[in-house]
Amino acid sequence: AGLDLLTARVSELAQNATRAHGGVILASVGHHFNPQHRAEFRRHASRLLELLERFGSACAACVAILATPPLTHFPTPTGSFREWIKVRDDAQTSYPCAPLRDGGSGDDADTNGWRVSELQAIVRAQRPAHVLVVPLHAISRGWTDAHTGLVHPWWTRDATPVRMASVDCLHYCRGPWLWEPVWWAIEQAVALRTST
Repeated sequence: AGLDLLTARVSELAQNATRAHGGVILASVGHHFNPQHRAEFRRHASRLLELLERFGSACAACVAILATPPLTHFPTPTGSFREWIKVRDDAQTSYPCAPLRDGGSGDDADTNGWRVSELQAIVRAQRPAHVLVVPLHAISRGWTDAHTGLVHPWWTRDATPVRMASVDCLHYCRGPWLWEPVWWAIEQAVALRTST
């Protein structure tokens, strides 16, 4: 269902942009994919890149941008999520997200590494001529203190309520200063695309 919805939405945007003689689509994939969903990630990323290429080639002023998955900063060596990253409500009140300590291995345990390496491999294989790839993983590397942080309460998987805090080092706050480098990259892409 997810790929069907994605296909329909991007197709609709492409039709509207063609009629309007231009438009911009900025998309990203992979933010919520964990190691057990690696094959599904590949399918979604490949399909998204195909759709963006179709959109980018639809008209001279149709700009397609793919942002690599932003990095997470969980308190693990690679910054990747682990199930054990939950703290009792009274156990921790400080900000839990941490700077990355390892460069990233690309293996299943390193979500930050494999999502980016998989997406880069898909881009190399498909070689899209009309899609700009923005390295959001590189831009977000230092965004350690821009995450949501502690979230209360947290419910266990068996639906037994436990007063716990969930450590959210995945989602980012929406401050405009945070996204300035991303908007700059988009502005540069649009200027390059529309000037040719």
